Formats: sequence, C-alpha cells, structure tokens
Amino acid sequence: MYKKHKSNHAGTAVMVITALVIVLIVSQDRAGRILRLEAEIRQEAESRITQTKFREVLIEEKQALQYRYIKGCPLPEKVQREIFHICEDAATSFELVMSLIYEESGWDPECISDDGESVGLMQVQEKWHAELMDKTGCTDLTDPVQNVRVGIALLKRHFNTYQDPAWALMAYNGGQAYAERILRRASRYERRGHL
Repeated sequence: MYKKHKSNHAGTAVMVITALVIVLIVSQDRAGRILRLEAEIRQEAESRITQTKFREVLIEEKQALQYRYIKGCPLPEKVQREIFHICEDAATSFELVMSLIYEESGWDPECISDDGESVGLMQVQEKWHAELMDKTGCTDLTDPVQNVRVGIALLKRHFNTYQDPAWALMAYNGGQAYAERILRRASRYERRGHL
C-alpha cells in the first residue's frame, strides 16, 4: 500500500524565498559595486581631464612668466625668445648673454669683424670653433639663433673651466675691463626688469 507523503510546501517555499532573497542581495551588491566602480572610473577620468587642463594652463603660465626680453634691444622678440630658451637649456643667465651680445656685436646679427673672421651676434670664429659648430648643429653663423647656440656653448665651456663669470668672459674675448662692462650691464638688465 502506498503511504501518502505529506508534502512540505511551506519548507520549499521558504527555501525558494531565501534563495530569491540571496540572489536579490547578491544582485544588489553586485549592482552597487558596479555603480561604485562606474562612479570611480568617471571620477578618475574627470580628474585626469582636470589634471591635464591644469597642467596645460600651468605650462602656459610658466612659459609666459619665464619668457623675458631686454628693453631697448632691437632684436625681434622671436629671436630674443629663442635666445632666452637657449640660455635656459644651458643653465646660463639670459641677462649675461644679452650683455655679452651687446658688447660683441651691438645686437647686430649681421656684424662681421676681424677681417671677416668674427661673425654674428656673438662674433664666433669658424676657424677656432668648427667643433662647437658641429656639436650644436650650426651650419650658418650668420643665422642669429645658430650663432648664439655656438656662442653659449663656448661661454659654457669657459664657465666649466674657470668656475667664475669674470674669468669665463675674459677667456671668451677680452681683458678685465671687457668682463666688468658685461657684468655691470647684465646686472643693470636684471635690476631694470624686462617686458
């Protein structure tokens, strides 16, 4: 004879409800984690965009603040800006270099002296400085920017040798009076400020 089993619908229903609740909790937790992750990703992206924009603004402001030129100098602003950046790259005083250029050529990029031997803004002589020309990529000493690259490389070499601005300037092209004039003028440029 068959024994009738009394079905336990109540227990099964509880188990099904419990399983559904667990699935719902897990789904909500997963959905919550996904939402938090999406929010974090969005925040990170916004932060990076903000940081990038901030960096761009900072770079522009830094360049605007750092760039200077000498009042009264007839060289175009573009050339002075190039000289400024060459000085900055060589860790050399812009004011000192501009004072040296004034002393050497009166800021005249077409200046040629010493029977055609000394050329350009910094009066570089190819016969003595061909190696520095090669090193700096100079192919034309009459080009103001190329001329200054070679001149600053030469001046930097003298700074490294003598460890003193006056001695470096004397080695560049002259005696003590020459060096003193350049240093005094550079000091005036620094005191007067720049545009």
